Amino acid sequence: MLSKNRSVLLLIVLAVVVVIYLLLTFTRDDEKNFRTQLDDFDTATVNRIEIYVDEPPEDVFLVKKSGNWMVELPTMLLAADDQRVESVFTQLDGTRILNIAANDPSKWKEFNTANEKGTRVRIMGDDKVLADLIVGKFDFIQPKTTQQQNPYMRQPQGEMRSYVRIFGENEVYTIDGMISFGIGKTVDDYVDKSLTSFNFDDISQLDFEFADGNSFQLLNADGKWMINDQKADSAATISYLKKIGNLRGKEVMKTRFEDKDPFATVTIGKLEGGEIKIESFALDSASYALHSSINPQNILIDSDGSVVEKVFVSKNYFLGKEE
Repeated sequence: MLSKNRSVLLLIVLAVVVVIYLLLTFTRDDEKNFRTQLDDFDTATVNRIEIYVDEPPEDVFLVKKSGNWMVELPTMLLAADDQRVESVFTQLDGTRILNIAANDPSKWKEFNTANEKGTRVRIMGDDKVLADLIVGKFDFIQPKTTQQQNPYMRQPQGEMRSYVRIFGENEVYTIDGMISFGIGKTVDDYVDKSLTSFNFDDISQLDFEFADGNSFQLLNADGKWMINDQKADSAATISYLKKIGNLRGKEVMKTRFEDKDPFATVTIGKLEGGEIKIESFALDSASYALHSSINPQNILIDSDGSVVEKVFVSKNYFLGKEE
């Protein structure tokens, strides 16, 4: 009789264990049941990115042509900043999800992830959609503080949160970081604005050509800069090279540029061969167009002349004289 009771007790215990297991499996909280990361995709196969913003002036279309990223406009292609494009992948490829912020469509607007809100990013490879996301708002979560904090202890840091919804799904996911700010929303965020890229001690020669005839040449002769038979101010020359060594423009021209003769050209020769040529064209009395040989696809606009003033200096600048 005792053995029979023990068997019944074991069956009851086993049944309770099974019921508990089933409850945990099928009624567990969403916090344990959501996807742990955004869609993972092979970045090497991506050849198109479409970015639709909730407040135009413009959506952004990036295409890969012959291994180079370009910004696609209705009438032309502009060279894209490869690092800026790659940052999109870094922000979205397999990014870890912290939790579900909402799973009801009525909450989408609260997180700027409704279909007509937020920033929609479609990542494609050979016309196949690899990821389709709506990037919503950004929040900064203030750190929790206590009334009596030790001033000598490290203070808690705030948390940065972005909200993302996979297009076609209900869930709004919380992502750690500033994805909302990291995804550019205009063409100007992605076009290549580079004019120069060099180290000052790699340069051996500077040739300035001006339409008014005041052209001159600087040569580095055994570490000494010379203008013809005059010794240049080495400090001024090095300062100039450092100042323009990694120069970027402010805006890229989005219409066809009519060919015209430059009013000024500087050719920057390197010690180990090769050169960078920058040409400047007057658009009106105050603004200029700039073209660099390291960024031949794009024409940059210098609307206030500040870049031209920095690049195209007179002979007196290198002689240490007041201009």
